[in-house]
Amino acid sequence: MRTRARLTMLAGMTVTIVAVSGLPAGARPLPHGPGAAPAISGQLFAVSADSATDAWAVGRLHVQQSPVVLHWDGTSWSPVNIPATVRELFGVSAISPANAWAVGGSPSSSPPVVLHWDGSSWTTTPAPGEGAAEDVSAGSATDVWVVGTSPLDRKTQAWHWNGGGLAQVPTPSPYRLINELSGVSARSRTDVWAVGRGSTAPGPWSSTGTAPPGVTCSPRPRGDSPS
Repeated sequence: MRTRARLTMLAGMTVTIVAVSGLPAGARPLPHGPGAAPAISGQLFAVSADSATDAWAVGRLHVQQSPVVLHWDGTSWSPVNIPATVRELFGVSAISPANAWAVGGSPSSSPPVVLHWDGSSWTTTPAPGEGAAEDVSAGSATDVWVVGTSPLDRKTQAWHWNGGGLAQVPTPSPYRLINELSGVSARSRTDVWAVGRGSTAPGPWSSTGTAPPGVTCSPRPRGDSPS
């Protein structure tokens, strides 16, 4: 299960992270176990859990302007070290205790930040292009999708991991001023949904490059619903 969240943490205060599953109408969620994150000053932007004893939450620290990664082992949350070059993390997707992905950004001229957890440590996975990666959705060890935005021309960006490396996948950028992708959900390698925002009236749909075999990225005009 994967849930995006924005939680504010203040130094010296307790933050409760709750797990909600199958609540009846009108019921109030209760904290999952102790659920208290370490007392730090920062924000959490995303959380992903593949079991009751394996969950990840990511975000950034306010004062240090550095990322924060917390892991839930079924009893408590604890911080986990990541590569020092990252500024902040926006998305996370957990597949198993030995396989998780997190994405974010550093300075705008830097490549997207894509991190992989192998069960013992987080390492950087090279990604082509520039700008911040905003979200990640991992369906399997060989099917991971990342979305974000190009910093210079404000165009949408997407990457696909096939088990051997991250490759850019063409995506439409229908708006003339700003095109951003901030969320992604992959049902399968050929059925992926991404959302974001645009600014100014929509222009012609556009995409360039070649998608991986069997992958097609097609725009859906505003107002349309999935069929």
